[in-house]
Amino acid sequence: MSDTEPAVANTAPPPAAARARVSRLAVLALVAVLLAAGLAVLSWFDARARISATQEELARRLREIESDAREARAAARQAQEAMREAQVRLGQLDARLGEWQSQQLALEALYQELSRNRDEWQLAEIEQVLAIASQQLQLARNVRAALLALQLAEARLSRADRPQFAPIRRALARDIERLKAAPAIDFPALAMRLDNLIASVDALPLAFEERA
Repeated sequence: MSDTEPAVANTAPPPAAARARVSRLAVLALVAVLLAAGLAVLSWFDARARISATQEELARRLREIESDAREARAAARQAQEAMREAQVRLGQLDARLGEWQSQQLALEALYQELSRNRDEWQLAEIEQVLAIASQQLQLARNVRAALLALQLAEARLSRADRPQFAPIRRALARDIERLKAAPAIDFPALAMRLDNLIASVDALPLAFEERA
């Protein structure tokens, strides 16, 4: 028995070496744990920083969107104000246009009335002159006075410059030439022609009737 005991004792590891190995393993494990914890902490801080940056970016974009929305609402209000002002101005222009049209109608009516009165006055004057010429021929046999009356009537018709007076002017011109050229005149026939001219003057259309 005493011979085998030293051999057994030689094969067992020394207690100090085993403790040293265990200590190294423990240290390695602790280092690994610390490294893992450090990496976890770094990852957490990195994730937190990224989340914070993302939140700030989202907040910035949200502020930009709100600013754009405010500007859009302000632009919309300005556009609505401009639209209302344009509608007001358009209403004012419509009112002025209505007034202008009313004034135009009133002026047109006044012009027609003046034209009617002027044409009636001119025709009445021509009728009077022709009646004088007819009386001079029928009653006084005054060729010179009748000729002057016909020339006066023709001159006034010429100044009036109305197309509807052209037939009367042509007839007057023929009678004036007869009075100038013929020493022996058929006074009754010429007086009858003047009466027919007076009737023709009565039948002439006025200027406003032609426009209508």
